[in-house]
Amino acid sequence: MNVYSTSSLLASLLCFVVSGISVYTRKTTSHIALAGTTFLVAGWSLFPYLNTVIDNSGARLIVSRILYMVAAPAPFFFLFLTYSILDTPPSRFERIGINCCKLLSLFFAALAFHPMFITSIGQNGITRYIVPGYLYITFVIYFFLTCSWSFIRMIIEYPKTKGLKRNQLKYFFGGFAIAYIGGGDSFFGGVSKV
Repeated sequence: MNVYSTSSLLASLLCFVVSGISVYTRKTTSHIALAGTTFLVAGWSLFPYLNTVIDNSGARLIVSRILYMVAAPAPFFFLFLTYSILDTPPSRFERIGINCCKLLSLFFAALAFHPMFITSIGQNGITRYIVPGYLYITFVIYFFLTCSWSFIRMIIEYPKTKGLKRNQLKYFFGGFAIAYIGGGDSFFGGVSKV
């Protein structure tokens, strides 16, 4: 184990705790959406840890594909979470977009086991990473567009909010911006090796 894999395990455990607390405290739409988002991120965060502790290369590939299958709905859940905390309901056009994202998340979950999505697990020193296939870039585009729209939607809504809701939106934006940068970094790092 190294620092990166240990921190991924700790991040995953923390996300699992947040997910459990979100479901346990209240059953509102926003709490359920937060629980779903953090649960999926927790599963996906296990990638560095599990790829460090699993010695068999075939098993690492299968586990990595399962983790990407878990990660596929994360952008949709984040979008769903964003709309659940906003005061303005989605327009007809936005509802169509939300449904398209839902279908794309199912598509990418199924695509996780295709060899043109993840071809193998590479290694550079002690670091292990996915070797993406040519279909992987479509997932990166889906991730980028879906999450970016969530942030744009929060930026549009922010000037319209006041008081507690405004504060909530500000901290929500900041917290998930850090997560977005971390998730994007791992995606684009893999794509650069195509």
